[in-house]
Amino acid sequence: MKMPPWLDIGILVIGIGTLLMFIGFLLGAAAIGQLPTSSSAGSTTNYEGDLEAFFVLTGIGILLTIGGWLFRVVMTLRRSQP
Repeated sequence: MKMPPWLDIGILVIGIGTLLMFIGFLLGAAAIGQLPTSSSAGSTTNYEGDLEAFFVLTGIGILLTIGGWLFRVVMTLRRSQP
């Protein structure tokens, strides 16, 4: 089975990175929705976990998206050379 010409490894990596960033932003929104108050100072574990997951997933997603884009640019340039 051959992949269509518009679909390559770079697009797949960009898609995975974008999905990870989306999930990270959803977890960031969940963390903002449960900001710890002074009365619930002892129950910050969910807040901290969601905030940590936001930074980790968004960071990995950004790296994958940039890496996939660079891979596409480099592979296009390599294919265009004689």
